[in-house]
Amino acid sequence: MGKFGTISLKILLGIVGFVILLVLLVFILIEVPAVQNVARKKVVTFLENKLGTKVEINHLSLDLPKLLVLEDVYFEDQKGDTLLAGDTLRVDITMMKLLKSEVEINEIDLRGVTANISRTPDSVFNFDYILKAFAGQPSTTPVDTAAAPMKMSIDKINLDRIRLRYKDAPTANNVNVYLSHFDTRIKEFDLEKMRFNIPKFSLSGVNAVIVQGKPAAKNDSKQEDMAEAAQPLNLDLALGAADLDRIKVRYRNDVSALDADVNIGKLNVESDKLDMKRQVIDLRNVNLDNSMFRITLGRKPQAQVVVKEVKEKADAVATFWAFSSDNINFENTQLIYDDNNLPRQRSGMDYGHLNVKNLNLDADNFVFAQDTISGRINSGSMTEKSGFQLRRLNANFFYGSNKAYLEDLLIETDKTIIRNEIKLAYSSIEDISKNPGDLRVDANLNNTRLGFRDILVFVPDLAGTEPFRSNPNAVVNINGSVNGQVKNLSIPELEISGYRNTSLVASGRITGLPDMNRAYFDLDIDRFNTRSADIYSFVPAGTIPANIRIPEALSLNGTFKGSMDRFSTNLNLNSSFGSAKAV
Repeated sequence: MGKFGTISLKILLGIVGFVILLVLLVFILIEVPAVQNVARKKVVTFLENKLGTKVEINHLSLDLPKLLVLEDVYFEDQKGDTLLAGDTLRVDITMMKLLKSEVEINEIDLRGVTANISRTPDSVFNFDYILKAFAGQPSTTPVDTAAAPMKMSIDKINLDRIRLRYKDAPTANNVNVYLSHFDTRIKEFDLEKMRFNIPKFSLSGVNAVIVQGKPAAKNDSKQEDMAEAAQPLNLDLALGAADLDRIKVRYRNDVSALDADVNIGKLNVESDKLDMKRQVIDLRNVNLDNSMFRITLGRKPQAQVVVKEVKEKADAVATFWAFSSDNINFENTQLIYDDNNLPRQRSGMDYGHLNVKNLNLDADNFVFAQDTISGRINSGSMTEKSGFQLRRLNANFFYGSNKAYLEDLLIETDKTIIRNEIKLAYSSIEDISKNPGDLRVDANLNNTRLGFRDILVFVPDLAGTEPFRSNPNAVVNINGSVNGQVKNLSIPELEISGYRNTSLVASGRITGLPDMNRAYFDLDIDRFNTRSADIYSFVPAGTIPANIRIPEALSLNGTFKGSMDRFSTNLNLNSSFGSAKAV
């Protein structure tokens, strides 16, 4: 290398060194508060001139090449109202990836942010002026449709003290949301393929009010709405765990008079699989504590239209959402349903006005699919405003297209205990109503007792009939088994007692049911004891003619064969009148 080459090399190295030194100087200076303050003022001046509205940024800091922090931010809309205000807006983005058409956001941290979004009846948003200000002149360069789309990824999101107000005139939606805290880490974020993987997120302190009035825009036709409901969600979502606490959401529709409240004390969900395309939700655990859900239908004809349309939309969905969970645990949950278009009942379970309190449930292996409901209830309890109190419930349960059963059953209230098992078999659900005689029943009820008070809760119309009218607090003990089709029932054993001084021990077979006119009884009565007072309390007043005297006490044993109007007996009767034989 000659002298000229040596000099040229020194000059080149000097230029490179100067550039590196200049870049380092920029990095150092941008960290200096005074330099950052100058940059802040220039940014504010630029934005105010560009937008024509008031802009405030009281503090700006840069940690190139990634971190941007804005503090005490204020953006005003064209009406002079607050568009966006925030204590801290922190964004960590990899700048160098932008050169490769990649948006890599390492962190979004927003604190104390308020956003007011609105849309006018002519579908203009209050932030449209910002988009227009930075849109520039339309480009005449042809768009390269073959170019790779911009990739986007987000790692960490943290939101604290966020308030969003959204008012939409065309749809008549008015939304007001306050969020105390939200944080998550996102493993995969692919907008092109609509694929997202969120291992965990936490949400707390939410207070949301959603009010919907009569939309200015014309709604889609019912056919279009049904078709849209039948379309599966084109979303690939993997969700690991969700922790929610102190979530309050109120929805009110002024047109249909629908009012709903969701108040979640604490909800923890861990999922195995979420398949939105196939409409499958598979969860490991669902834990819900100290929560309340309320639905009220107001006194408007449109409220009943809403109920009808919801059912029609559900029936129109081509595929059924399948839900399963390894474990479900509810503690101290309340469910309220009021249809104010229906009158309130004075007694019994009012299905138009329900109020379930202190609902506790521990269930395993729960499956809810189009043709199957199954699982194991380890424990369950609740109270209802009618006075019904379920103290304990456990069972293995299954409901399917051709069978249903309750095994290891225990239902306990203060008056009633039902235990053991009940199994049903049928060719189809529809066939049960068409051909009830073909329904097969296998039931074993051991040490079971039925309280009249509990029966009256579910069938309050029986309160005016005997024996419920005169003995509302009676409890009947039952031991026995029944098996076979309804039209051909076998009763290997049956013991009934507890109703006053009446008891029965019998076995036999009954055919022809459920048509009592065709029913045929073949019964062996081992023992039947009763008293006249029991008989009079059991039958409606006036049923027994006044000229017929019933013994004060009587007992029967023997056989009974025949129908209700033609029968033969071989019975031994012992009563306070004496003994007799009925043949």
